[in-house]
Amino acid sequence: MLKQYFENLIKIVGIDLIIMFFFQYLVCGESILIKLRKKHSLFLNVVSVMFLHLFFNIFLFNAYLSSLFIIPIYYVLSLFCYYIHEFRGTNLNFSDILSINTAKEVASSYTYPIKFRFFIVLILYICYYYYIINYIDLQFYKYLHWTINGVRTEQLDIYILVFYIALNISTFCLFYFILKDEICRRKYDYSLNAGINEGYLYNFFSSIFFFHITDDSEKEHIDIEKKFIVAVKKQKKIAINKSKFADIIVVMNESFGSVHNRIKTNIPVTPYYDSLKGVIKGDVLVNTFGGGTANTEFEFLTGFSIGDNPYPVMPYNSYVKHDKYSIARYFKNLEYDTMALHPYTSTNYHRDSVYKYFGFDKLVFYNDFNNKKYIRKFVSDESMYEEMIRRYEVHRINNQYKKGKEKNNIFMFGITMQNHSGYNSFPEQKIRVLDSEIRNKKQVESYLSLMYISDNALKTLVDYFKDVDEHVILCVFGDHNPSFGNTLNRILYDDDVSYEGTNAYRTPFFIYDNQRELNENVSEISANFLSLEILNAAGMPMDALHNTLNTMYRKVSYVNFHKQKFRSLDEPTYIDNKMYLELKEQYLRN
Repeated sequence: MLKQYFENLIKIVGIDLIIMFFFQYLVCGESILIKLRKKHSLFLNVVSVMFLHLFFNIFLFNAYLSSLFIIPIYYVLSLFCYYIHEFRGTNLNFSDILSINTAKEVASSYTYPIKFRFFIVLILYICYYYYIINYIDLQFYKYLHWTINGVRTEQLDIYILVFYIALNISTFCLFYFILKDEICRRKYDYSLNAGINEGYLYNFFSSIFFFHITDDSEKEHIDIEKKFIVAVKKQKKIAINKSKFADIIVVMNESFGSVHNRIKTNIPVTPYYDSLKGVIKGDVLVNTFGGGTANTEFEFLTGFSIGDNPYPVMPYNSYVKHDKYSIARYFKNLEYDTMALHPYTSTNYHRDSVYKYFGFDKLVFYNDFNNKKYIRKFVSDESMYEEMIRRYEVHRINNQYKKGKEKNNIFMFGITMQNHSGYNSFPEQKIRVLDSEIRNKKQVESYLSLMYISDNALKTLVDYFKDVDEHVILCVFGDHNPSFGNTLNRILYDDDVSYEGTNAYRTPFFIYDNQRELNENVSEISANFLSLEILNAAGMPMDALHNTLNTMYRKVSYVNFHKQKFRSLDEPTYIDNKMYLELKEQYLRN
């Protein structure tokens, strides 16, 4: 009996080694296993395959038979992993599975390349199925010969069955704890080369463990946030002349990146942005690449960096399930009208509920937009800005009718969609790439042409606010840089092992004041601190949240994943979100 058990276990290891090999080959082709850089990577990836194989083996008692159930799962998973890596530049992680509804909404904007190796792996698996179905020896099942329809089995056979199930469960638990222990002893590798560094399967299973948030930790977080919101609401109102407040307009521009600065083109890509004078300009350091817009959005609105969270948690999916203090709530406390605009579905990243938790009064989504214009399949930046201007005009008119009443200012936060990934050729393209080293130019030229169109629309927005009588502060920044697949990313971004020391995580921003010149350059600032620059530019009073952020900002230049790679303004110091919560608790005590 034990001999059969160990023979079966050896077969499982052999089969899973082949499955892991095929998985790595399908995702990264010729790289296969050669580039696995971390110790024990081969072993850990095989254990990752065994994670499911041993589970099915508990019930099926046969390595070959149970492998028939896991092969389709890993084949489909490898395809997902390939396309995620191709479109976003990063490895598949568990938060992508939880964000499947969001992914389905944008899936039609991509074209899906089909590689010859997909068919090679599929044919080999079909041959394996044919062999197993026709030649597999199921003597073990005959030996057990248990029956189902009410016929009693021999007592000896039942003992054998129970013993065998116990052995299988014990083996499954053993390998589960080996995998979990190995993952918990190291930090999750979120880098662009994570799949090549340590294997795509192991990296994916790592994300499942790191995705988990302990109940105690989350409860503590929620309790502090709730108390903080109540405390801020109760704080004494400062006597301020509201007429001196500025209207605040913020645009987070989809995939508005900086990669074009390293590419030779027939015409400048962002001539208007480059020509802007009398503004605060610089780089925003973000925690995401090729996707994950909502993470940068969360950091800007809350001031809370995701850099110390158990990555790859997406806060909109996991954290924001209750009222949360944000810059929207800050302006609401100052009797501002608060409005969020996004020319896409309201369910995308659960924004319809998240924005309400953040304190936005008015939500404007795709169906609420008037006279929509499109570039490819997405609402254009021009159309987005026209809607923002129209909404702002309505706000101005409403203020004019408030006779004898104090007029309300407005905080407007918009997210564009025009430059979303899925970079296929389109009729309005104007940018041509002149670099000979960039072979597949179609994707890059498509993206750069979108940036060019986006830059033109930006001029329209700034010109409008330049002419209004009200005092307006306008901030525009990018959420992340685009991904063009692993090969092009290596050329377009500095090629090091992990990419964290490169411009892959830098996006441009500017802050414009329509009543005075600002003339300040900010070398780099993390997204969670960007609201401070806006409030300082507008001369706004600091509340408890922003006093907390200011305390942090005086000590560090940025808070994000790339703390050890990016060079800070003064010294490479890093403080995590524990300080943020401690400062909030200190405020509550005082």
